[in-house]
Amino acid sequence: MVKKLIRGIQKRPFFRLGKKYLSLSRIASALEDISHILVRTAVLFLAIVIVLFAYRTFKDQGYIIEAFSVPQQLETSGFTGSIVAQRISDQVDRLKGEASSVKEDSIFLHNHNEPELNLAVMGVGMSLRSVTFHLRSLFGKDNKTIGGEITKVDNHYELVLRMSGYPPQHFYLSEGGDNEAATIKQLINLGAEGVIKNTDPYRLAVVKYRREHFDEALALTRYIIQKRPQEMHWAYLAWGSILEKQGKREEAAHKFQKAAYVKPDFALAYLRLAWIQQHLGLYPDAVHNMRQSVKYSPDNIDRINNLAWLLHWMKDYEGADSAFQQAIALAPNEAYLWTNWADSKLSRGEIEEALELAEEAEKKAGESALKYAIKAMGALAKGDTVTGLKHAYTAFEIDPSEGFIMRSLTKWHYEKGEYKKVISIYRKADLDGKLSQPQQQMLNYTAMAYNQLEQHNDAFNTIRMAIEIDHSVGYPYSTLAETFAYTGQVDSFYLYLEKSFQLGMNTNAININEAPYNQYANEARLSDLINRYRMKIKD
Repeated sequence: MVKKLIRGIQKRPFFRLGKKYLSLSRIASALEDISHILVRTAVLFLAIVIVLFAYRTFKDQGYIIEAFSVPQQLETSGFTGSIVAQRISDQVDRLKGEASSVKEDSIFLHNHNEPELNLAVMGVGMSLRSVTFHLRSLFGKDNKTIGGEITKVDNHYELVLRMSGYPPQHFYLSEGGDNEAATIKQLINLGAEGVIKNTDPYRLAVVKYRREHFDEALALTRYIIQKRPQEMHWAYLAWGSILEKQGKREEAAHKFQKAAYVKPDFALAYLRLAWIQQHLGLYPDAVHNMRQSVKYSPDNIDRINNLAWLLHWMKDYEGADSAFQQAIALAPNEAYLWTNWADSKLSRGEIEEALELAEEAEKKAGESALKYAIKAMGALAKGDTVTGLKHAYTAFEIDPSEGFIMRSLTKWHYEKGEYKKVISIYRKADLDGKLSQPQQQMLNYTAMAYNQLEQHNDAFNTIRMAIEIDHSVGYPYSTLAETFAYTGQVDSFYLYLEKSFQLGMNTNAININEAPYNQYANEARLSDLINRYRMKIKD
């Protein structure tokens, strides 16, 4: 009976299939095939790793910064050779960040001991970068290194910076008092500046002129022209920027023209030249050069947007609309482009079209300060002041650093004579970030509000903050002049009023029948000054 049952099972299809596919020989064969696949995959993976490692080993590694040699007393103070190297590397990054240039970076640093991939070899930890460094040396491939030493004799320190491909640089400092840490910090900064001067002097020039170390910045531009002729256009761009920062706009324009002459497709030179010409009231020339900037950077929506506004100010509204459309075609989801176009339409009195554009901008903005700024603009365009201010304050609460909003609110309240509200907005504003023209205008309104409230010391402090944002803009100097007038400092009043005219402020903005000008209305000195610059503008 049992044998009969077994024979019955053996005749069933599933039993025959199991016997066919689950036999030990077939399982062994399948496992062998899988092992072959795994081995081949492992070999392929290893080959890829070897190729990548070889590529990593023999490609340009950039500069590797090594531990510096330092005196024992610095070691015991915590300034080990590795710490000094890391601090110099960090300071290079900070200085490059401060320059914030669009110029292609020409250097990257690696700390020799920075662990990228830890490998435990015979119990000794090392980084992949260390391995590649030594392999390159083994195969005769040069490594680019930065190193050096700090020495101290009495209170005199010397840092020698040794950098592959460049002669050693020597920096000397004397310790002030007992503040050794501050002296070492200065040496580290000098070392970092030395690294950047060797590899990217334009960026160091930018840092120097922004800090108003103009002689050092100018020396660097001349160094670039003499030693790095391939970057001469960057040198002339920096030179123009130095002159512009000093308020010498005509001279700056010549340097920007020189940068464009040296490199005819240098879009940034045309851009800077266009802005100078716009400040000088040379709008046709400004438009031409802005078009050149767009020609050589056709995907830069900000420059196309700049062109649109230049055309708008020239009342070439058809050209402005075309430029706004061009920018939006490149970046249709950028809400600020739609907002700018709406603002342009609004200023022309084309209310319905402005509202349509504002509605599109609002869709793109999402839940943001810009969204409520757009809603404020739309409400004000409809004459709904209450709703407009409500939305503007909502935008300001979301982002108190947004320059357009703080400027608009301070302007609104100043023109209404609500000076305390102007100051309230200023005190709530976030001014920690990089300041720009809208923040400068807000500070200018705030200083004028302080003057109206007879708080002249606060006006001095605020307007000087405004001037620091951009020394080449004229109108803040007129507010500084007014503050001197309110405090009876006549010579300073005339000095800074003339400076404001020199930097392009329109003489028509001065009403000699209003305070504080009315107290000098009968003086020939004031009328002669205004008439002289009025005639200069006409010429």
